[in-house]
Amino acid sequence: MQDGTDERPTSVASGINGRPSWDFDGDDDLLEMDSPPHSGTDGTFSLQIYPHDVSSEQVFKAFSSTSVTNEYLILGIDAAGKLFVEVNDGGSIDRVTGSTVLTINTPYTVIVNSDGDDWIISLDGVDETLVETTGSNSGKWVGDLSIDNMTLGALKHTSATKYYDGLMAELIDYEPVLSASCETRLDNYYDNWY
Repeated sequence: MQDGTDERPTSVASGINGRPSWDFDGDDDLLEMDSPPHSGTDGTFSLQIYPHDVSSEQVFKAFSSTSVTNEYLILGIDAAGKLFVEVNDGGSIDRVTGSTVLTINTPYTVIVNSDGDDWIISLDGVDETLVETTGSNSGKWVGDLSIDNMTLGALKHTSATKYYDGLMAELIDYEPVLSASCETRLDNYYDNWY
């Protein structure tokens, strides 16, 4: 539950391509949910983003423990403007980074899949070439961790950090992981809507 130290993002009626969106200010905006509804060891996250800044590390979505700093799964942008997925499982960190440098004030569809063994990051319907920047492409997912919190717009464990600066819309999560044909339909949905 939102604890009052952070602000909620502004709801924008005409956000990404004229559609309803949340506007995160990159300073103290986040949405928080106790007891996230996910528990599987594979799945798919998808969302529409429109970043205002791509020069600092920021988190779109995080699953974490609020009692320790070394238990989380995050999706975000790194300081070079590239998408990344990172898991910290009790101090053992695995991170993959995409190949495309994002541009500010541009809409993107982001889909992240894990089959339990590997992550795949898709940007606007094209799978990114992933680089293992720390550890390996472990594909660890929510059910592999001891978590009690889900946030949008930042990573929150014992405190909040890595705030997102930009618009975000239409977050859709699936368990288990989507098939390739279902992912294509999901990407087509985003293309038609946004």
